[in-house]
Amino acid sequence: MRKLFVGIDAGTVVFVPTAKTFTFSGISGFDPRRVMMITNLTRGKLVYLPQETTLGGTWDGLVSDGGVLTVTLDVTAHSAGDRLQVIYGDATDSTTLIGVAGDSPPALATNASGVVGWLRKVVDVLLGTLKVQPPIPASVVVGQTKVATTGTAVQLGVGALVNGVVITARSTNAGKIFVGGAAVTTTDDGSGNGYPLAAGQSISVACANLSNLSINGTAGDYVYYAGN
Repeated sequence: MRKLFVGIDAGTVVFVPTAKTFTFSGISGFDPRRVMMITNLTRGKLVYLPQETTLGGTWDGLVSDGGVLTVTLDVTAHSAGDRLQVIYGDATDSTTLIGVAGDSPPALATNASGVVGWLRKVVDVLLGTLKVQPPIPASVVVGQTKVATTGTAVQLGVGALVNGVVITARSTNAGKIFVGGAAVTTTDDGSGNGYPLAAGQSISVACANLSNLSINGTAGDYVYYAGN
């Protein structure tokens, strides 16, 4: 059983995982349409969102101060003592967090307002649908790096990166080029520390600067790189 706070009214909810039910009571003027979302914080799982078919539910035993919600999602592996977070909208279209005292809601989405924006932010986070626009670099770093001495690592270059770099071995190289850190070797027996590129092959690497990467191989062989 969890202690709830809805506006100025106190209420309770009993969660029975085996029956997939949430029994609300003691909430004056209770309206099931205002129960907009239930999250099991212990499991990190969204269990009720009426707009989604797979996260919906049905209401029974409605009275003036509560009712019984049976959710569609299989929550039989959850526990009755799990921490719950419930979003309940009041008659003035504001929202109140129902949950453990001290919990705070996430910040309001910047592109919306009121209950819609607040819910959108929460749902986006829980469903993992936040879309992040990667930064667009102002310039592209392009170049070539040659192995001067067989078996001796050479730094790929110097240049800040945001999205990483693509490295391509020249198609007529005599041997493999190994890509790795400053101490990369040409060892290729399962104990080496480099990624091998045969002639013409490429690799994409996410790193902050070209200086994070080095190549090793046969003297005279080289690679092309392009990053941003």
